[in-house]
Amino acid sequence: MNALLDSMVDPENVQKAWRRVRRDRAPWSPEVNREHLDQALPRHLLRLVQDLQTGRYRPGAMRQFAVAKGDGGRRVISAQYLRDKLAQRMAHQVLEPRVEPFLHPDSFGYRPGRGVPHALHRVRERIATGLDWVVDADIRSFFDQVPHRGVRRELKRFVRDRGLRRLIDRWLVAGSHSASLAGSRRGVPQGAVLSPLLCNIFLDRLDRSLADAGIPFVRYADDFLLLAATRTDAERARSHVDRCLRRMGLELHPDKTRVSRVSPRVRFLGEPVVRRSRATRKRRQ
Repeated sequence: MNALLDSMVDPENVQKAWRRVRRDRAPWSPEVNREHLDQALPRHLLRLVQDLQTGRYRPGAMRQFAVAKGDGGRRVISAQYLRDKLAQRMAHQVLEPRVEPFLHPDSFGYRPGRGVPHALHRVRERIATGLDWVVDADIRSFFDQVPHRGVRRELKRFVRDRGLRRLIDRWLVAGSHSASLAGSRRGVPQGAVLSPLLCNIFLDRLDRSLADAGIPFVRYADDFLLLAATRTDAERARSHVDRCLRRMGLELHPDKTRVSRVSPRVRFLGEPVVRRSRATRKRRQ
């Protein structure tokens, strides 16, 4: 039942992950700085692998700092020690290929071969079919409010390996921001290597609900648009996603979620949501 964990600590996977993170100048751990790591790298890598294999591995406390948001608020960013970044990169490399084929095609954030241009192109494709109304949706405090119970439930759809699931649970607990009154832990740390993939796994439930209801959408991480032909359809779509998110332990931000006609005032991923003119298309051909 630990095949994925075995693949995670395979020497080839370890070396591939190390090549991805080795330029990061973060300290290896609270006790080991980069100078000491460079002097005894093989020993530290071997110790990490052994700790993962035997279950002794425990993630270090995450260093957290606040950065300003565009709306005047502040966002907490978490910084991992290099030891934990490497371990999460090792996990990411075995988990992503297993999950990726099953994610919805209208999800574009933090996925290989996809990005902002692809998401915007998909929005324009949708608008070109006559979908002139959009719901610009905002999930209230998404990263801080993701319930760990929901992540665990969705993760089981993709991962039967109990060892890897226990490991991911330790990372969730180490990076959690809060607990509800009922005691359930919440929060996925922004800045952690595995967080974007875990969020896509969790929000795949929302994607499937929208697809099953026949609601066109484009999602980039926690930022998404619902598209509709009429205002009535758009309002229904908003109500559907609100109910779905509440069942998932989240909620729409009432002041930042808007229903409107397609216009330059509506922006998605920093770009205006407009129907591209024929003249613009000809210039780009």
